[in-house]
Amino acid sequence: MATQKSLFDEAETAVVRVPGSSGEAPLSKAQKAFNRLIERIEQQRAVLAAWQEFVPKFYQRVAAELDPLQQRCDRAQLALAKVFDAAHGSTGITKRERAKLAMLVLNICSQLLLDEDDPDAQAELIALHDKYSDASHAEVKEEETELFKEIAETVFGVELDNVEAAGSPEAIRDALNRKLLEQRAAQPEPAARARPKSAKTQAKEAKLAEAAQAATQSVREIYRKLASVLHPDRETDAAERERKTVLMQQVNQAYAEKNLLRLLELQIQIEQIDAASLGSINPLRLGHYNQVLTEQCAQLEHEIDALVAPFVPQLGGFGRGGLTPQTVDRALDGDVAAMRREAQRNEHELKRLSDRLALKAWLKHVKVERQRDVDTAFDELFDAFTHTR
Repeated sequence: MATQKSLFDEAETAVVRVPGSSGEAPLSKAQKAFNRLIERIEQQRAVLAAWQEFVPKFYQRVAAELDPLQQRCDRAQLALAKVFDAAHGSTGITKRERAKLAMLVLNICSQLLLDEDDPDAQAELIALHDKYSDASHAEVKEEETELFKEIAETVFGVELDNVEAAGSPEAIRDALNRKLLEQRAAQPEPAARARPKSAKTQAKEAKLAEAAQAATQSVREIYRKLASVLHPDRETDAAERERKTVLMQQVNQAYAEKNLLRLLELQIQIEQIDAASLGSINPLRLGHYNQVLTEQCAQLEHEIDALVAPFVPQLGGFGRGGLTPQTVDRALDGDVAAMRREAQRNEHELKRLSDRLALKAWLKHVKVERQRDVDTAFDELFDAFTHTR
């Protein structure tokens, strides 16, 4: 496979900083905190942008490279099951060999039926499965459904209906998650303690509420200043009105998202303020800015986590903080290469074992232990449940 071109470009360096000047007083604690928060947000912006660009391209690669190889593997496995089936009914096969062939067909069908969505292929697999199984596929699915309902009830305290419990492991996991969230949402909030709050606690809460209100007011004031200059309805020149319309849309979006950094960048962009003027911000106002920037950091972190979370179960060895788009892309390279080798191996075995003499020689060394359909499905379900709670 050709080397993947990097999906990520360096993010632009923001100009928002409290500048330090030689020979003058050093930056205050709040000014240093402001600069650190701005730098942290810039880093998070770059990380978020990289993941936002990468995720759709990752799934495009999965659909274009990995899925066709998986289908190739499945086709070879189904063809091999048919070879075993044909040999099972032919002459010159011993009773012991027939027993091995029957178990091989059953194991292949049980595994493929877990993920097969194509109706024609599924019908072939069910017919082969039922030919060699003591219980039909429909009976096995019914047993699975009852088992999964019992697990959901006894382990998670959740009642699943027949449709939910008869789905794929991922669908069952999603149904469990959804119902667990519904249960938590339906639970009444714990009653507040009757003991009155102390004067110190009340004063602290009042101070926090006042700070939050002041921080919101600080963002609103920047928005009003930008809107007073950029509102397109006050512009008579058509070209300038169009430019201001675009900028005002950016201002509205930044304000709606409480994106203080973007609002400050827009102020500098239209020369409403300059970087040097940030050094003269009132310390109290700067504290309000820092509170908003801290919340902005937390929001960016949350957005990054939401994009990274789907890759953690498969690549948890890196840890969520150690995962990058590049490590996920390299892991996909490895998955594609491994799946290609598996497809080639399956096709080679299919060709080799299609020869009756080679098949009989191979069966002498094969030890087959039947894995019941329910057991196979339970293993798949357990893997999905690992990340449910």
